[in-house]
Amino acid sequence: SACDLLSSDEVGPLREAWRAFENTSDWLLPGRSVAMVRDPVEQLLSSFSFTNEGWNRTDWEAALGALAESPAARNSQLSLLSGRCIFAPAAVPSECHDAYAPPATEDDLARVHRRVESGMLILGTVDRFEDSVRHIASSLGWRRFNPDRHAEFGPRSAKASNIDSDIRDGDRTRWRLQRSQVPPGLLAKLSAVTALDQRLNELAHAQLPPAASAAAEL
Repeated sequence: SACDLLSSDEVGPLREAWRAFENTSDWLLPGRSVAMVRDPVEQLLSSFSFTNEGWNRTDWEAALGALAESPAARNSQLSLLSGRCIFAPAAVPSECHDAYAPPATEDDLARVHRRVESGMLILGTVDRFEDSVRHIASSLGWRRFNPDRHAEFGPRSAKASNIDSDIRDGDRTRWRLQRSQVPPGLLAKLSAVTALDQRLNELAHAQLPPAASAAAEL
């Protein structure tokens, strides 16, 4: 099964290797890291919809509830960024959840915060994609990419991306489960298990210039 990709004896050394890589890249190498994060509830709903084709023809509330109660859904973005796991939560088979990596902690978030403050990690957020691209380009001093030459930063259509399938319409997932469709109690569970990811996303937002007000956009 997919659970056998890494044994429990291999997971610990893998995490240590990840931390060693971070330390080396932070202090000895001139390179910096870039990461894009996302509103954690939206990320879970999107990932759930993509990996559960036909979810709307099944008992999706039970399936989503099971995901919300599994270790795989707990602050998955921070877990990935801190080297605690290597899979997106909805892609982890249910039989593997008990063996999933320990969840991310406050210490992991603090470590990410320090790396952002030091300039070794540049964070952006999918929620403000264009602003994030501009922030990354400015931070890294890109000379071969000029954001001003791109008029559109939104999701591509099937025609623009050549991605057209039963699951994807360009960059969008077809029949994507929306936040408004999720019962309030289940939505509260998703928010509770992704609280650190929410703070990670807020940290990414804080790196960007203030968003233009609605009046300024008219």
